[in-house]
Amino acid sequence: MNTALLSLALAALVGTGPAPESFGGWASISVEKVPDQVVTGKAFELVFVVKQHGKTPLSGLKPTLEIKGASPVDRIAAEPGKEKGQYKATVVLSTVGSYFITIHSGFADSRVTLPAINAVAVATQGGAR
Repeated sequence: MNTALLSLALAALVGTGPAPESFGGWASISVEKVPDQVVTGKAFELVFVVKQHGKTPLSGLKPTLEIKGASPVDRIAAEPGKEKGQYKATVVLSTVGSYFITIHSGFADSRVTLPAINAVAVATQGGAR
């Protein structure tokens, strides 16, 4: 019996399905623009694409963003964008400080943590990466 069939047989015995990783399931997350800084209290949008094996856009996922920084950890849901596999989330950082945003794709355990985003009281020189 090959490994994949053995995995399915064992999963059936214990009543759980095999993890997508056991069949080579993974996804890449590409973010369109990551701002260097934002103004506190002012909304900005993060737009990203999730692709299975880095090639095929994946629709129908429920991605979330985990925001860690100057305030308690916050979690927000992303919604589908205009194109297949595209998602968007509106983010508001409430206090001055550095924030790290992790995008959880909703496909297996694929996620990416963005470079630090600085929230400032008033915009200074800088822009999107």
